[in-house]
Amino acid sequence: MRTLPLLAAAAAALTLPEAQAQRPAPAVLRPGDLVWQPAPPVLEPGAQAAILAGHPGQPGPVTIRIRVPDQYRIAPHRHSGDEFVTVLSGSLCFAIGEPAAPAPETCLGPGGFAAIPAGTPHAVRASGATEYQIQALGPFEMSYLDPADDPSRRSRAPAPP
Repeated sequence: MRTLPLLAAAAAALTLPEAQAQRPAPAVLRPGDLVWQPAPPVLEPGAQAAILAGHPGQPGPVTIRIRVPDQYRIAPHRHSGDEFVTVLSGSLCFAIGEPAAPAPETCLGPGGFAAIPAGTPHAVRASGATEYQIQALGPFEMSYLDPADDPSRRSRAPAPP
């Protein structure tokens, strides 16, 4: 009986425009096309960020590039969703686990990859100027284990004249 495949094809055709309307526009970016800006205030000053695709505060896939200077540190924190990190240059060192008993630090060079499940505590340190890429599903949120480590909660006094 041919009605079942025809009904399935008709149902797929009816939902296809809706699915296409929700898809993001294609993006093909060269390194020079990236728009670097200071990273969000949830990161210490000195980091730069470029959003390649998506929006970190909205539902859906997001891809972000981060640049940090040598010895840049991100205190122990968690993310609301899974985080997938690829090191592009430099070295990024991870300490996974609660601060009282973290796993030994693991450093990754260019091409290194880390998959960090949602809610997993981890700290990060750069060795050398480092660029890495984060892929996640938004909204992508970050919370420090110790709220005092959150730079966005600290007042930033203006630099002295």
